[in-house]
Amino acid sequence: RVGPTEGAAFLRFSRHRDLARAMWGPRRRPHIEANMALLDAISAVSGVQVVIDTSKYAARAVWLRRCLGDRLQVVHLQRSPEGLICSHRRGTPGEQPSRSLASLVAYDVWVSVSVWISKTRLQPIALDFDALLNDPSETLADLAKQLRLDPQSVVDGIDGDLDPGHIVTGNRVRWSRPLRLRPAPPASTLSRRERAAAQVMGIV
Repeated sequence: RVGPTEGAAFLRFSRHRDLARAMWGPRRRPHIEANMALLDAISAVSGVQVVIDTSKYAARAVWLRRCLGDRLQVVHLQRSPEGLICSHRRGTPGEQPSRSLASLVAYDVWVSVSVWISKTRLQPIALDFDALLNDPSETLADLAKQLRLDPQSVVDGIDGDLDPGHIVTGNRVRWSRPLRLRPAPPASTLSRRERAAAQVMGIV
């Protein structure tokens, strides 16, 4: 339903460094039409009215705001520095590579600045990732109410293994195996260098 030209335009704002262009660049009609064509095709094929874009870039969210206006609702998933360090330290082969500590700090600073710049325009709903891990059913039910969605459709099966494509696991292209939400490792497992990095990330 969406050709290669439209697909290329759809992915044009899929990186953190595209934020300035997404916010202040020209609203080129081919890009808007390509985004809308792809979203409309997803809705038509799946038969749903609510389409979830699991992109992790502020630039993508800003561009969708320019395309969809108030029809877009943004959820900002926030994680503690300690939890983020533990997650990237181990990595997931083929899905999420591990990062060096310096690279992770630089990445976190840039993401934090991007969110701060775009926050007024996006007006995101904050979702605490650590709260999600510790009590997924309650946290997701509360989020569903804020988004005016049926809470039961969101929390069904959340306490067990989640198959690829589940509303919570997100992009099945990136995540190819069952997922279970578990509490993050305690901060006491961090090394001295990691604790220092977490302090820097917490300031930002």
